[in-house]
Amino acid sequence: MLTAFAWGVLPLLFTVSVGALIGLIPDVVGDGFGSDAGTALIWTLAGTTVVFAALQVIEPARQALEGIARRQIDESLRAKTIEDLSRPPGISHLEDPDLHDHLHLIRDGALELESSPGGAAVMTIRLLGIYVHGVGGALLVGIFFSWWAAAGLLAACLLCRRILRRGLLEYLWIWRAPAQMRLQRRAAYDQWLGVEPPNAKEARIFGLNAWLIERFWKVWDECMREPMRIHRRLFRNVGVAYGALGLAYAFSFVSMADAAGEGTLELGALALVVQASFDVAHLSRGGPWDYDLELGTVVLPKVREIEAHAARATEEMGRTSPAADVPREGVRFEGIAFRYRGGDHDVLREVDLEVPAGRSLAIVGPNGAGKTTLVKLLAGLYEPTAGRIVVDGVDLREIDPDEWQRRIAVIFQDFVRYELPARENVGFGSVPSLRDEEALARAATKAGALEMIEDLPHGWDTVLSRQYTRGADLSGGEWQRVALARCHLAIEAGARILVLDEPTASLDVREEARFFDRFVELTEGLTTILISHRFSTVRAASRIVVIDDGRIVEDGSHDQLVARGGTYAEMFRMQAGRYTGDRNAP
Repeated sequence: MLTAFAWGVLPLLFTVSVGALIGLIPDVVGDGFGSDAGTALIWTLAGTTVVFAALQVIEPARQALEGIARRQIDESLRAKTIEDLSRPPGISHLEDPDLHDHLHLIRDGALELESSPGGAAVMTIRLLGIYVHGVGGALLVGIFFSWWAAAGLLAACLLCRRILRRGLLEYLWIWRAPAQMRLQRRAAYDQWLGVEPPNAKEARIFGLNAWLIERFWKVWDECMREPMRIHRRLFRNVGVAYGALGLAYAFSFVSMADAAGEGTLELGALALVVQASFDVAHLSRGGPWDYDLELGTVVLPKVREIEAHAARATEEMGRTSPAADVPREGVRFEGIAFRYRGGDHDVLREVDLEVPAGRSLAIVGPNGAGKTTLVKLLAGLYEPTAGRIVVDGVDLREIDPDEWQRRIAVIFQDFVRYELPARENVGFGSVPSLRDEEALARAATKAGALEMIEDLPHGWDTVLSRQYTRGADLSGGEWQRVALARCHLAIEAGARILVLDEPTASLDVREEARFFDRFVELTEGLTTILISHRFSTVRAASRIVVIDDGRIVEDGSHDQLVARGGTYAEMFRMQAGRYTGDRNAP
């Protein structure tokens, strides 16, 4: 605040001191350098030098302080936003499309404009200095020359600023409009589509290059149409406004010259008011303070919304029951229905399912049937649209979500491949065990990953990415074993429900056979839910349910379902027929 105020006041002091300095020159010439006028000239020159030196210091100091303040505000806001986003146990709020647009501004600022809440705060303070500078210049013109000239120049500069600001913001906002952003993404995608190495092969084989170039220019022309219309109007309006401003300055300068010629405006005062009129002109200019204030503050309502959502979630968590030693009896889905945000149909409908504790359950069905969604509901990542999930007779909504999620070990089909050391990739199954070498080794051994990890360049400390020096990437099957090891570590830390979503999708036939040879041993005492398209896999479960179109349509053991001759039997015969050549194979 002080540097911004000084940044506005020091130029005015320099204007006054230079005017006084020039005003003393005629007296010094007439009376000599040893006169009182000469002494005053020396002191005035010394003061002007001090002000000039301060001007040279204040600018880099202001920029440095602004940079520090911007970073501190933005990083504090980002850290708080991450904390608020991470607090709710579910993830449905993270799939809000509007939230992603605002998070982009919070995280990265507006593209190429670097607008952010920190920038808005900094520019608000800088704007104080700009107005002090401009209004102060108008006051000097009024005091030393004419209040009419001061008012005219001030009004003309503020009018120019208003027109320029409104036009600039309209031009900037058109690039943030949803339809315009979609066109930009399309143009950005099309621009390099034919020359990126993965795509270049097909672009040449199928002769797509000419078509892609034509498509890009068509989208780009459409993308630029509205911004260019606004741009032309901005130039026209600004041209008219600054033309009027030029006339105001011309009239003022002519009046100053006339007053100086008549002797009513002395040389020093003339120099002062001419420079002061230039100080007023600072108000007519646009700058980053305009779009930083506009774009930087637009995210703040969403930040408050995120904060309120986290506060509600925290309050609800305060009323929950502990989840120690559950499930002892089992988990029951009662009349479950679920629809994703923005969806037009229920993914799950009227699902009733009981999963006894300590038993294994396999879930099969076509893609999109709702298998993985059921697991996400069980893990508390979403809440059912209708119905409820009961654990040992207690509604899941009443159980502490953090404790409950620590009772579940899940390997999703799209499990995370962290670009971190192997230690973290396994250790995230139980963060307190990150430095427990024995626990890590036991988990890796159960997943068949220990030998592979120990053979890495730095063993457990090898970063699993080739983007880092001496890092290493893994094959799909190796990554899957690491993810399995993560689950086993979670189980050792107390998880009692194991969920495997396509656990052998990336394993070769031999590795898959080894995994299921040990399936009973690895899942002993656990409540296990297995999702897989491979019927050789699901046969290891003691019970199988078939989900189709969001409903459970069959329930039983493998032999029972095959004998029933329904959906499961048909799917099993089709898959077995791929290997035997007989679609009617048992």
